[in-house]
Amino acid sequence: MSSQVIAESVRQHGLASDSAWRMLREASGLATTLEAEGRTRLFKDGPREGLRALPGNSTDADLVWHPGRGWECRLPVDDSRRELLNLYLPICSATLRHPLTVGHLGQSLDGFIATPTGDSQFVTGEQNLLHMHRMRALSDAVVVGAGTVAADDPQLTTRMVEGPNALRVVFDPARRLNAKGYCLAIATRMSSSGSIRWSASSADVPTSIWTQLTSPVKALGTG
Repeated sequence: MSSQVIAESVRQHGLASDSAWRMLREASGLATTLEAEGRTRLFKDGPREGLRALPGNSTDADLVWHPGRGWECRLPVDDSRRELLNLYLPICSATLRHPLTVGHLGQSLDGFIATPTGDSQFVTGEQNLLHMHRMRALSDAVVVGAGTVAADDPQLTTRMVEGPNALRVVFDPARRLNAKGYCLAIATRMSSSGSIRWSASSADVPTSIWTQLTSPVKALGTG
C-alpha cells in the first residue's frame, strides 16, 4: 500500500471521527428536550446544517430517538461513523428522568491501576485519554475522591476534544484538601450548613466539594 493511500485513509478516518463527534454532541444536547416531548423522533445529519428532524414516516434517518430508551444509530453497517456513535450514544441518551452513571478505570494489561510506587500516569495510552475526554464532554459531572485530587492534582477538564467542561465533584469527607492545584485554584469557603465546601477554579470550571456526604443539601454552589 502506497504512502498516499495510507495518508488518504487516515484523513478519511479523521473526517469520519469529526463528523461522528459533532453528531454526538448535538444528540447529547437534544436528549432532555426530546424526552420531555415523549415521542419518537427521526433525524438526518447534514455536513452544514447538522441534525435535522425528519417526518415520522421517513426511511432516511441516521439517528432515531425513542422515549424511555434513548438514541439509536441507523447508519449503514459500513459507515465508518457507526462505531463511534454506538459507543457514546448511551451516554448521550441520559436525561433527568433516566440518568446514567459511568465508571471509568484505567489499568495495565497485567491488571494494575498503578505502579508499585503509586505512579499512575499513564498506565493506559493516548486512545484511552481521548476516550476519557470524550466522556467528560458528554457528561454533566465528573466525580473523584479527595485522594485522587491530592495525589494527581487532575484538571478534570475537556481538552483533547471539542466540548464543554463538566461540573467537577470532589468527595472530601475528612476536609483534607486545600486551595492549591487545578481543582481548587481559588480559596474555598464553607456553606452555612457546613456540609459543602465549594470553589471556582481559575479556568471558570464549576467545582463542588462534598465534605459531609450524608447531610441534606438544598443547593450546590458552583462558582
